[in-house]
Amino acid sequence: PEVTVEVLTWVNRLVGGSGSGSVVLKQSLQPNDTIEMTLRRFSERFPALRAQLWERDGEITENLHIMVNHKMIGDTHTLRSRLASGDTISLLGQFSGG
Repeated sequence: PEVTVEVLTWVNRLVGGSGSGSVVLKQSLQPNDTIEMTLRRFSERFPALRAQLWERDGEITENLHIMVNHKMIGDTHTLRSRLASGDTISLLGQFSGG
């Protein structure tokens, strides 16, 4: 089983992308994996992403937004929510409107 990790906008430079559009990668899923557990394993593959995704205290940074199945974390999921094979995690940079 695996999940899709979609890395969008400038964030995809951290996983070898061009900094625009998206890079889509796969991540293996272990039984009872949570979003946080999966993101920790995924970010170990990409040290630049790991540095941007996690604070020194081990908490997730506010610089990146995380969505699961196109819904923002906090709306229908938390970092402790379990994932299912076929789910999609999206990582995008902080943005603001004007």
